[in-house]
Amino acid sequence: MKLIFSDESGEPKKNDYYIRSAVMIFEQDYFDLQRKFLDIKEEYEIPMNEELKLADVWHLKKYQECGHDLPSKISERLEKYTSKDYRCYLKFIEKSLELLSDNTIIIIVWTYFFDRLVKSRDEIERDFLKIMMLRAEDELKENNERGIFFYDEIHMKKISQYYSKMFLNGEFIGKYEFIKDSITFEVSTYSSGIQLADYVANIIRNSLKEYKESLKMFKKFIKPKLRKKEGYRITQTGFIPIYLEGYQQGGNQLINEKLKLLGLIQD
Repeated sequence: MKLIFSDESGEPKKNDYYIRSAVMIFEQDYFDLQRKFLDIKEEYEIPMNEELKLADVWHLKKYQECGHDLPSKISERLEKYTSKDYRCYLKFIEKSLELLSDNTIIIIVWTYFFDRLVKSRDEIERDFLKIMMLRAEDELKENNERGIFFYDEIHMKKISQYYSKMFLNGEFIGKYEFIKDSITFEVSTYSSGIQLADYVANIIRNSLKEYKESLKMFKKFIKPKLRKKEGYRITQTGFIPIYLEGYQQGGNQLINEKLKLLGLIQD
């Protein structure tokens, strides 16, 4: 059994990347990971009932190195972390990512919105989910495994409806036989899997934006685990762009530039 945790980074809006990750972890690996993840939180004095996001670490960096104010919505929550150098918490993120075993499979769906949204946010979320379900089903089928999807509970109402319709209608697949018929929702604060999926999504987004620290983490922790299949391009299996191919503002060019940047294709 594989547990499939998903989270997003960015916003569907003009001139921005939007990313959704799916991190597939063997059930037996997850319980070991969960225990060790909580141990690392304790080591770095992060409250068990709080979620320190990678985006929070970047806010701390701007606060400490550039004198930027912390965003007002999260300043009170992050105040306790300002006494330590942000690099301390970056090390926490890296130690957390090291918990992902070699058996972990990562699937990324991503896009960039040049001058407008190509669809409504609901339609975008539906398309992202559809692609992740298809690729996860393929991965599970190839290895005769079963899988369960986990999403952050803030997306519960609409995502659950989309998931159910896709599962029952078998869009583009005929029938789903290897993923469970109902998506599961968790409070991210208490879900090690959702938090790790958040780290993965944030690293991808900032790598696409060419941030050096994120690129370093991508190549070390994420690139080796991206889903690959012989005879197929990475853009069909584990690092999947949508809405971009043939886009009038240069979608194909953007895809190739970013694949080279991330070392996923050669010059």
